[in-house]
Amino acid sequence: FLGQPKDIRARELLKVADGQLYDDVCASIPGFADGGFFVTLLVGSRAPTTSTILGTLAKALASADWHGEKVEALRGRVDRLFDRARQGETISNDEVSEAFEEAAHVVRNQGGLGLVLIVDELGKLLEHAALTSGQGDVFLLQSLAERASRSGDCPFMFIGILHQAFEHYAARLGRTQQREWRKIEGRFEAIGFMESPGEFLKLIVAAIERAEDMDGLGSVVESEAATAATLNISPRDLAKDEAPKVLEECAPLHPTVALVIGRLFRSKLA
Repeated sequence: FLGQPKDIRARELLKVADGQLYDDVCASIPGFADGGFFVTLLVGSRAPTTSTILGTLAKALASADWHGEKVEALRGRVDRLFDRARQGETISNDEVSEAFEEAAHVVRNQGGLGLVLIVDELGKLLEHAALTSGQGDVFLLQSLAERASRSGDCPFMFIGILHQAFEHYAARLGRTQQREWRKIEGRFEAIGFMESPGEFLKLIVAAIERAEDMDGLGSVVESEAATAATLNISPRDLAKDEAPKVLEECAPLHPTVALVIGRLFRSKLA
């Protein structure tokens, strides 16, 4: 959705799912309606943060169809940093974050809106840092976050996806180190994500493959779903005319089961 060249299908899907959110994104990011960002994706593993992040940026730059003196200079710089990191040499946090800042400038020169680094499973990198007492690895995250927060006209966004707070990954460390980790976490803006009851129901609907003939169960579920609507116990994030249909499609689960199963087994619903 954020990337360039524009993924028309992804944008159309968001328009259908949440037109207001799409309008808000276009209004808040100048030029987004016609352009996009250079998105660098990384799935974390139990490996050193510095070499992992540099390797991801080097690979992304190598695959970009860009040309020019500044582009080649950036590619060479990042490749050299990555080689040094792989060989076990200590790379300063400033060197790495400056490389990302420079990459954001190059993206702008190539017609993009900026650079986005997305790290899924960021917790894996934190686990490695905790196991090796790799404070430098964690302070790199702080350096990147600070660089992103003041990126200005050449935006650099750093998005990390975690299953729990920083401090949980630092549970094995001493109190002083845990305090440092909490300070680093404070450099980021935390956005919690919890599926709503209505979204849970739709997830169930998508997961169940129903037989066309349910030996009369369909009519029973339909009646019970209508009753649930009249009792006003359907999820509030579903429209009144939408809720009965969604509950019907949860069959063969009875509507009362479908309504509570997400709350009872939130962490084990899959």
